[in-house]
Amino acid sequence: MTDTALLSLQQLPDQARQAWEETDQLDALKNYHHIENIVIAGMGGSAYSYYVVKSLFEHELKVPLYLSNDYRLPGFVGKKTFVVGSSYSGTTEETIACTKEAIKKGTLVTAVTAGGELSKILTEHKLPHYKFDPKHNPAGQPRMGQGYMIIGLLGILIKIGLIRRPDLNASLNTLSQHIPAIQQEAERLATKLRDRNVVFVAAEHLAGNAHVVRNQTNETAKQFADYHIVPEMNHHLLEGLKNPKDANLSFVFFNSTLYAPKNQKRMLLTEEVVSKNEREVSRYETKTGDKLAEVFELLLLGGYLTYHLAAFYGEDPNKIPWVDYFKSKLSS
Repeated sequence: MTDTALLSLQQLPDQARQAWEETDQLDALKNYHHIENIVIAGMGGSAYSYYVVKSLFEHELKVPLYLSNDYRLPGFVGKKTFVVGSSYSGTTEETIACTKEAIKKGTLVTAVTAGGELSKILTEHKLPHYKFDPKHNPAGQPRMGQGYMIIGLLGILIKIGLIRRPDLNASLNTLSQHIPAIQQEAERLATKLRDRNVVFVAAEHLAGNAHVVRNQTNETAKQFADYHIVPEMNHHLLEGLKNPKDANLSFVFFNSTLYAPKNQKRMLLTEEVVSKNEREVSRYETKTGDKLAEVFELLLLGGYLTYHLAAFYGEDPNKIPWVDYFKSKLSS
């Protein structure tokens, strides 16, 4: 088992602090005004920032936030749209296509990337963007460099005045006090989730994390997983638990005292219904007590959980052979 994945997990707070300090220096972004909507162009691990930022700041953002995870931008994109190309490697073909389209349309364009063609395109057009040195992600995988991608996007949105500036350092300091407990919980969950079809359940500000940990389970552990969000799942999935009997399902509920009281009640009732349908249930109670800290708490939990699952299966957590195979065939 390679150690670079573990090192990247341990350095997640360092990634976040680096991106926090560096995006604060992007003074050219202050000239971006009159934004009517935001489009994040990103795929896979490079789109996690959209899911996390949307669920964390959905009720604060004064303009709509969309994701474009295809080769073309939505039809509404115009000169007052703020397009953010999000590609860790800077080589994601869908993101590059959307960024080129945005430039052609004369939109407000920036990017979060470690370099590649994406950075080259924006540099050629003299467009400000956040290009980072991924020195705290020795694994090199986008899903293990989320401190750069998530805080990179957040820092940009703060810089142009679309989101208030939270106290990131306070949140990370709070997180540091709970890391041993998070690691212990990750090992406990990994033992329960081996050889299971996993369904993660979350709500509100942690909805984006459910998406992230689903993908982490797929890519890092090479294990099937899915996710559902409360309250939406209460309107359909509760009737889909009965069959087939041998589905081998295991549900993991991410609970938070920061959820609205009604959603806290919904989480417990959903867990009850899942149990009554004889499906295995696990619960994780967040420990850090502020929304931004809880987001990073679940990023770490998911990272360590899937790292341990990969170890159980004897998988290299860094390698993604079928994704690489698909990309090579697609480009040939």
